[in-house]
Amino acid sequence: STALATLDTTNDKMSAAVGGLAKRMAKLADPHIRPFKTGTQGREFFVMFCGSRAFRDLKADSVITAANRDARPRDVDANPLFQDGDVIYDGVIYREIPEIPVLQDVGDSATTDVTPCFLCGAQAVGIAWGQKPTPRTDMLKDYSFRPGVAIEELRRVQKLFFNGVQQGIVTTYVASAPDT
Repeated sequence: STALATLDTTNDKMSAAVGGLAKRMAKLADPHIRPFKTGTQGREFFVMFCGSRAFRDLKADSVITAANRDARPRDVDANPLFQDGDVIYDGVIYREIPEIPVLQDVGDSATTDVTPCFLCGAQAVGIAWGQKPTPRTDMLKDYSFRPGVAIEELRRVQKLFFNGVQQGIVTTYVASAPDT
């Protein structure tokens, strides 16, 4: 919490440098955080989930805009300069998640908003089923005129922990000023 108070909206915004540092931290972590591999080409990627303000700052970063301008395809369908979507740079796929909350009035003398970003490897999240999806029909309601239909299942999705330590994720915090 002390380090969050030192963040400022000039030097500590989401950028390619922050994503690169998180990627290096993931590779040097013990145990190592593995990137996931694509099926056909075997390319390795990490995925970083960013809140809307952090994603806005990432897209405005000069390194990212130069890469999109100079290295991406020129057609309207594939270049993120022309349409919104994920940002891919240096083996990291950045994905905007609007539901990631903003911590308000935390940094820089309690006046700066801060957003967490999560760099995830292959083993970051697990899903477990306790019951397979099962269709259910309820004929008792509405005098059997309109039956109730539902799918019932028992599952849980959660970050993975081993011996009380989070596995597969590097969490970063960046300053994220509100839109003016």
